[in-house]
Amino acid sequence: MKRLLKTSFLTLIVLPNIIVAQVNPVQIGRASNAETILRVQQNQVAVHHESNSVLFIHQQDVTIYGGGGTENGKLRYDLSTDGGATFTTDIGALQTAYSNYARFPMATFFGTDVNPFNNKLVWTASTNRFPTPGWIGIAAGVSDLTVGVPTSTDNYVFDSEPTYNVGGLCQGLPGEFWMTEMMYDGSTVQDSVQIYKGTYNSITEDVDWVLHVRKYMEHDLDFDGTPHMEAPNMAFSPDGMTGWIALVGDLEVGHEFTYNPIFLKSSDGGATWSDPMEVDLSNANFLSLGTLEDELKALWVDINGDPLSSGIPTCAYDFDITVDANGAPHMFVVIGSASTAANPTPDYSFQQDLAKLAVDITTADGGNTWSMHKVSPVYTFRGDFGVGNPVSMDNHTQVSRTESGSHIFYSWVDSDTATFTGSMNGIGFGESTNLAPNLRIAGNRVADGYVTCPKWITDGDLIWEGRVLFPTMAPEAITDNTGFQAAYKLPIVVLEMLTNNTDEPCQFWYFGIDATFVESDFYGKPDWINTDDCLTNPNISVGEVNKSDFYLYPVPAKHTVWLAGLNVEFDNTIEVYNSYGQLVYTDLASRTTQVELNVSGLKDGHYSIRVISENGMVVKPLIIAH
Repeated sequence: MKRLLKTSFLTLIVLPNIIVAQVNPVQIGRASNAETILRVQQNQVAVHHESNSVLFIHQQDVTIYGGGGTENGKLRYDLSTDGGATFTTDIGALQTAYSNYARFPMATFFGTDVNPFNNKLVWTASTNRFPTPGWIGIAAGVSDLTVGVPTSTDNYVFDSEPTYNVGGLCQGLPGEFWMTEMMYDGSTVQDSVQIYKGTYNSITEDVDWVLHVRKYMEHDLDFDGTPHMEAPNMAFSPDGMTGWIALVGDLEVGHEFTYNPIFLKSSDGGATWSDPMEVDLSNANFLSLGTLEDELKALWVDINGDPLSSGIPTCAYDFDITVDANGAPHMFVVIGSASTAANPTPDYSFQQDLAKLAVDITTADGGNTWSMHKVSPVYTFRGDFGVGNPVSMDNHTQVSRTESGSHIFYSWVDSDTATFTGSMNGIGFGESTNLAPNLRIAGNRVADGYVTCPKWITDGDLIWEGRVLFPTMAPEAITDNTGFQAAYKLPIVVLEMLTNNTDEPCQFWYFGIDATFVESDFYGKPDWINTDDCLTNPNISVGEVNKSDFYLYPVPAKHTVWLAGLNVEFDNTIEVYNSYGQLVYTDLASRTTQVELNVSGLKDGHYSIRVISENGMVVKPLIIAH
């Protein structure tokens, strides 16, 4: 169940910057309804590097395969053996006995053979409604890989105890599989996290699942006497030795009645797990420059320049996690304001209209100290889609890594508020809700911390702009080393509602051909104070640095500012961004050495100014003081 969402009013005016994109996703399978792909913690796409294979598991479409409503809990998969270029779709069904209705399925490959059909598919799913009502037990099995009719085991495990929604299916050490969920009593979430372990049985060619451990959480119960936390997720390092579980909740650290990140760690391949570590988002030392509370206060102000936010931070409800080559976790989550300046007492709510940041929370020392880097600003938050039983989607944050753990990748959705397009009639303009979602991606290179500019994948596309629902990304990306530099393909599947009714058949599309980076896209290190790292300048691949080592005068600027020393060999696009990364000014200097900008309409404060040409980009700080 989603937590309380609160809104306030804010109007944003920006200048034009037209973005054009074209995408060509691959059509894959179908399902009877939208409820097969709703959870962020659901590892539904899998990649097998040795055989260059990609797989997506989902519920079937009974309008094609028959059986009516009781049969739409059967599972099928779509398989590509050429890196996502083409797929064989709707392979299945997996269940033979069909002992319980499967929901929110997850899948991972098992095996290392270069022939995809010599490997296995390990799958699990939550269960509900058929034949036993309620959230009871877990469906699980192991299937062969084929383009024909698969042979799969079909188990219904833990069928005597209530379960909720399992998440984070992953492999740790070879032949060991893991997933996790919140403890559940059949009606309410309890105060513990349950960790399940599966071991591959070579005799039965199946996975034997056990409840490995139950970890108790010391919650803050002052608000209403009940634990407050959201579904856990988990991942292991590439060598399978270091595991991390993440969730968001309220223990005994930081502000009361807000959601902080919580982590559990294993250093021995999952054999033992640490007690929960709660990260205090309000800790003054959490950020290297300033505090998160200061950031949230400064970013959104009223017409008098006073903060609209109390500055008290809270996590959003959805998040994802991966573990890099060094065994460090990367929790990708949206951080926002827990309360307003006018009503500063938080109550587990999330202020949709105030500052929101998509961030990566990590630790380099096993959890003794924590750090954060800003992946992107977030402008909208939640949207409700479809008729029948409308489904709710927030930013649907997903995180992935390369097989080696050398690079981290992020995907999310956000609506076009005309912040960058500048069109007063743009899709979603004026909306604070995420009603016209577009796909965003970004990357982070672990070795040096260099990051990419966010790429906007669907903005401007005639078919897909504002229509990206529930983009689910594989835990590992595909690395292509065939070109002059490494390329990375993000295996992302998107839901399309065919009739705008969530209870009717839906279509899935694979975006892994369009969602890509190359090594030169990793540009610089992120900065909390300014946006000199180009984080909010979308779709720019930065090559050789622009030879224009321009300078500004006067400093600080008042009503006008001069840019001098521009490179006359190229036309130069000039952009000014505020401290939140919003484009507030744009101009074109045609092969001239200097240009005067009128900044009288901008408020006093810190900005960044960018000069972009065919030869690269230069970014410098700009201070305005009228």
